[in-house]
Amino acid sequence: MPKLVRWKDNTEHVFSDMISTILSKNGLKVLGNHYYNISVMKHYENTQMCKYLSHNIEFNSFSISYQKSGITEVNGEESLVECKLIVYAVDNDSLYYVGESLGFQPVLRLLLDYTKQKEIEQDNYQISSDMLMWIVSKAYSNENKIYIEPFSELTLKKIVELKGKTDDEVNQIEAKGETVLKLLSTLSFILESSVYKSADIQLTYGPYNNLIIRLFCTARVSFNTSRYSGEYEGMGEYECNDRLSILIYTELLPMLLKYYNQEVKNNAWTNDKKVDFLQKVAEDVKEKINQKINQITLNKE
Repeated sequence: MPKLVRWKDNTEHVFSDMISTILSKNGLKVLGNHYYNISVMKHYENTQMCKYLSHNIEFNSFSISYQKSGITEVNGEESLVECKLIVYAVDNDSLYYVGESLGFQPVLRLLLDYTKQKEIEQDNYQISSDMLMWIVSKAYSNENKIYIEPFSELTLKKIVELKGKTDDEVNQIEAKGETVLKLLSTLSFILESSVYKSADIQLTYGPYNNLIIRLFCTARVSFNTSRYSGEYEGMGEYECNDRLSILIYTELLPMLLKYYNQEVKNNAWTNDKKVDFLQKVAEDVKEKINQKINQITLNKE
């Protein structure tokens, strides 16, 4: 799952002009001081449209490849870097770019002919370790239906994978699998983890079913459509992924953050609530261990 990064355009340029500017770089032998053999392929001949939360969104996307000086293959030849870029505008006003690497920003600036500072800036939602713990607690406690105006209802169906750190800040811990929240190893993970680094969540949101989103504490996000069904399912891979990427940034992440912040503000997620959650997990760990002991004892007889 590629890790997505979003940038906001702080200039007064319009969507159509930036599409043309990016496309004009196709075939360039040199771009800036470090990039060579530029290839830019636009995915849609015509601008695509969608609508989220009454906002009209126009978008297009590109497959981009280039060679960068200093990055070489084993044979000494400069390696080819391939990436994807989504460009979208909200209500013919705010302009955003979604790429697959933090390191893509210098290339993006060159593709856009930008030379001044802060013409584009990262614009990603900040996901905290505490928010990941809150999401896990919601799924674990079956309080998995979330609704807040003006969004659709979201159901946290399953936690597919968790990653975190222990208190000694050395050991990395991980839990994954179809029944991750039922595993003894995962319950131990929840008790041992001092910092949540990422969580893979399978969710349903309105007509979008079984979408797996990976949330990182590094303000990045990725998603997996291997089990996805619903809106956009019959579309091509580019169009389905483009539309879901925009949906994640314009609805899903804002909704989760708004609901989480509301629960914190309303004292529905406090230190006492966290203690209650961990105590419940500890009790379940003890119960599972006792079940295992009883099973072994019965097998001896």
